[in-house]
Amino acid sequence: MTAPPMKHRHRLALRIYLVSAAALAAVLLALYLFATVVLRPPEHGGPFADKARYAASKIAERWASPSAVAEEVEAVLLQMHVAATAYRWDGTLVASGAPRPAAPLADGERLALGRAPVLE
Repeated sequence: MTAPPMKHRHRLALRIYLVSAAALAAVLLALYLFATVVLRPPEHGGPFADKARYAASKIAERWASPSAVAEEVEAVLLQMHVAATAYRWDGTLVASGAPRPAAPLADGERLALGRAPVLE
């Protein structure tokens, strides 16, 4: 048996190199996509923004009565597993489904929120 010509050996080495480089590039691309899509926190609420928006709208529908707001906050907690807290514009707590509700917004934060074109 004779050894393959030198020209074919280089071609085989080149193929192995190109396949290895392509595999490495595919793995690096997959890691990059994983890091940017899965590990990065979502902007503007991500997949839960719609759920939070819906919960806020359900609570706002019953805003006229503090007891109705408390009932709706409890319903949102039980049905949607969203712990909501409702404050009046002046910072007074109306109802909360959280064991430790977050503090109300500071005066400057409320003013900035009132001037914002979109509330989120």
